[in-house]
Amino acid sequence: MGGLLVNRRELSKFVGLGALGISAGAAITASTATAATTKAAKPEKVLRANRRAWAKEHFRGFENVLLASFTPDLKQLDEEAIRLDVRKSIEHGFFSTLAAGVAMTQAEAKRFIDIAVDEAGGKMSIATGTHGATVEEKLHMLAYAEAAGVQHILMDLPSEGSPDDLYRYAAQISESTNMGIYLWMAQKHKFKRFHSSGIPFEAFDKIVQLPNIIALKVGDPDPAVIYNLFQRYGDKMLIGAMLPNVMPFAIEGYKEQWSGAWSVEALQSPEQPVAVEFFNLMMAGKYERGMELYWKYVKPGFDFMMKTMGPLMPSGGHPWEHMKLFQYAVGGNGGRYRVDPKARDLPSVTAKDVADIKASLEARGIRPAQEISLESFLVGRTAYAKGVRPTPA
Repeated sequence: MGGLLVNRRELSKFVGLGALGISAGAAITASTATAATTKAAKPEKVLRANRRAWAKEHFRGFENVLLASFTPDLKQLDEEAIRLDVRKSIEHGFFSTLAAGVAMTQAEAKRFIDIAVDEAGGKMSIATGTHGATVEEKLHMLAYAEAAGVQHILMDLPSEGSPDDLYRYAAQISESTNMGIYLWMAQKHKFKRFHSSGIPFEAFDKIVQLPNIIALKVGDPDPAVIYNLFQRYGDKMLIGAMLPNVMPFAIEGYKEQWSGAWSVEALQSPEQPVAVEFFNLMMAGKYERGMELYWKYVKPGFDFMMKTMGPLMPSGGHPWEHMKLFQYAVGGNGGRYRVDPKARDLPSVTAKDVADIKASLEARGIRPAQEISLESFLVGRTAYAKGVRPTPA
């Protein structure tokens, strides 16, 4: 690792606690926390009108994805395993984790949120999506999430409808909650019917006027699209470009300050948080040191992640098990995932996948977790430690 890695305490001197994903208030909470058995206090409520100022302070760095862990038979949530993944997310230095309630019942999704918020204990923000088959179900879940202490949500705009339809949907969600809302724009949304760039300008121009619309997750890899978004909306919401190869000019030229929600664990480990340090160094204007980390760790890690997951994306969903594999390889729980009703043909993790990710980490100088095997991944790290083994097929 040489002299490339930056000591966290040293780094905090010139980038501040906020850039490390921990606000001053969260640092106080952590230092005065009571025993782990005591239920953590819910984060302080922020009013809808103040969410943009809140986001400017708290949306700094990377947000990862928190996927639920289940018991080996996939019938129940594994609370101990979920708590492990929340703790690991904090150790990575992420400012937030997106609790993705995929392939769960409404009751399970609520419990998942409760566990995540409680374990985070104010040390990081907890986000969630707009879950439910109908708008009414979505609003019910959002009310529950806000009461539980969730701070912001990812809003998936409808793929169908006119710009006015998109605005009305966004306004209904926005007006129902004090939580911050970030939009998501990707090729799956079919927004090219509005403009060849894929940006629904007419809808976005109105949506960004809503007071708790705080950010935009950009899933489009085209630098021209990202440029257009920063130029048109950079002073109205925080643009989060996902691709690391865009981040150097986006951070220096447009003051990008966050990126999420994706499998950042593919690039680093809690002990060697090279992606977080790269981003923080770039935000602090330490470009030469930041780019050293980019070329040595960030680019190879991201390239491997896309090589692994890219071929699976045409299935129509995110490859959930492979996302859990990236977390598992650097200390997370792992574990099989339920079949996603929206993408039933997503493949399961194989022994080759496990071997490949271990080799990739080692080639980059990132130390994998101590226990790495398909057997351990399939049942999850916490269950494996208790002697549980996969049932023979």
